[in-house]
Amino acid sequence: MSLISLGKSPVMIDAGLSKEDDYFRTDKRNVHANKTKFGSDLAYRHFKFGPHIFSSNSELSFSFSSGGLSEVWGATFLPFADNDIIDWPINLEKLHEAYEFVASKIPVSTAFLKPLHNYKDFGSLGVLQLDSLFDRVKSIQLNSSTFELGATRLAVRAIQSKLSPCQLCGECLRGCPYGSIWSAKDEIPGLISEGLILLTGKRVVKLRDDSGRIYAETINKLGKREYFGYFDQVFVAAGNVETFRILAASNFVDSSAILDHSTTFYFPSISLLKSKSANDKFGLSQLFLRLQSATGKSHSHFQMYACTDALIDSITARLKVLNLVPYSWLRRVFSRVIVTIGYRDGAFDSELRLSLTLSEDVKIEGKRKVSRVRQKIRIFGVLLRSWRIFASLGLFPLFGFLSIGRPGNGVHAGSWLFKSEQCNEIGSVGGHRSVYVIDSSSLPTIPNGPITMTVMANAVRIVLGVFR
Repeated sequence: MSLISLGKSPVMIDAGLSKEDDYFRTDKRNVHANKTKFGSDLAYRHFKFGPHIFSSNSELSFSFSSGGLSEVWGATFLPFADNDIIDWPINLEKLHEAYEFVASKIPVSTAFLKPLHNYKDFGSLGVLQLDSLFDRVKSIQLNSSTFELGATRLAVRAIQSKLSPCQLCGECLRGCPYGSIWSAKDEIPGLISEGLILLTGKRVVKLRDDSGRIYAETINKLGKREYFGYFDQVFVAAGNVETFRILAASNFVDSSAILDHSTTFYFPSISLLKSKSANDKFGLSQLFLRLQSATGKSHSHFQMYACTDALIDSITARLKVLNLVPYSWLRRVFSRVIVTIGYRDGAFDSELRLSLTLSEDVKIEGKRKVSRVRQKIRIFGVLLRSWRIFASLGLFPLFGFLSIGRPGNGVHAGSWLFKSEQCNEIGSVGGHRSVYVIDSSSLPTIPNGPITMTVMANAVRIVLGVFR
């Protein structure tokens, strides 16, 4: 979008797996497919040809499908708070300009319009219907020096939108049947009409630098090697795993990298006030809670979800014993349940490493720094800080049901390239001035909370920095 806005005609090389394509079937334990789309795990399938990706004690996702992980995401769309990135070695005004560009292209909606304290709103907001379980939030103190409670911003077309508006059908987590949740895939036809040249069904294996001009070595869905180039500038946005593999196999970066990441955890709460109304049918996050330190930096970040049928089905699929309970009873019980997803700095708990093997495969390895018991104790400390805020919402947190994801769960990861000092502030890979990395690999840090809007804005900032 940014390149086209500058009058460029970019060529995009995309693996673009479709549901009809054959794929490499990995060990199911090494595939993070907690959330499917209409029952399909397409977003997590491995390209059949070329190097393999192996995972150990990690749930870091990668995608080769058209639209990537935006096909199955939760649509949370907050920018980073300035307090969390005040020490970034970039021009924050340029990042804000890029946020404005992103907000002009992506629909952003919220459950209510109270202004946020830590997070700036960019562009206009659509309004979604607030679930009755969260009604109390409008009448309580929403922020202090230690926390902020607010309505999540979501890349969803609101009820009043003219194009594929939300129908409150409750199917958000299974795949929106109306296309109300934004996906990168939806933008491709329009971009082609504006000048994008799309080469799909091709996985980039390596990049070659010929005196500053770059060409790409690819492998297609039939296993045939193909070469494309030359390009004056190349922007790499293949996700942490593939971006690392491409650059390392091309000898542009070191053969191992440590990712900055968030520890992701889950717990339920029971509403003590009332159950959901029959009209409450929205399955994405509606509230967020930010806990912060005395310096104003985020200490942890929570996203809160009402329990729709889709979430009940997900829970019963994991806890088979619940299938013995009549579904009508389950719905009655879960009508009072709020599920919270939390994020905190993963560096306290674990290491998440990528490494290139001699055969140019990639290994994703998660390694604990502390015992599971010690990790739970630390997170319980975080949860106790939030008890008073949950109580003010009329919620009783069930911390005993705390579940902690393995490293990479939640996909809030990146920064490996910048932290290793192998790129500069505009993502230029050292020694190769024509190659720029624009996914989360080149972010200076990964603060707690949603990262997608900032990944997009940072990509725009880099493109503008290259051509202006």
